[in-house]
Amino acid sequence: AYSTYSYLLPLRAGGRFVMGIQTRNDQVEQALGLMADELSGFIEEGPGAEELSDSQANLIGGFPMRLNSNRKITEQVGSLSFFGLPLNYFDTYVERVDSLGADDVRQAFARHVDPDKRIVVIVGPQEQDENAE
Repeated sequence: AYSTYSYLLPLRAGGRFVMGIQTRNDQVEQALGLMADELSGFIEEGPGAEELSDSQANLIGGFPMRLNSNRKITEQVGSLSFFGLPLNYFDTYVERVDSLGADDVRQAFARHVDPDKRIVVIVGPQEQDENAE
């Protein structure tokens, strides 16, 4: 794979969990299988201790960057209203992220991410069949 990524895209009604990968055409099926296995394993087992710790450190450490300009502050305040979040959401953010355990994450994924409802989008040229005329 040239790159892999995943992220949550929260929306007012539901949201999306997006996984992506860039790979060669001849590895697409293998890559899709690995991604499905990783997602299923994460839903069943949750993150490992190091994964959870690294993710929490990333979220907490990056939090000030979400509020480092007037534009970003305005966007974040708008999100409070859009998502119906309490006014103290930002005051308690770090504490709430830090208090999450691996089982909390696993349960959230189990409740909200259904691998059987995934949509697969493949972009790029189809692999050429060497036997085709």
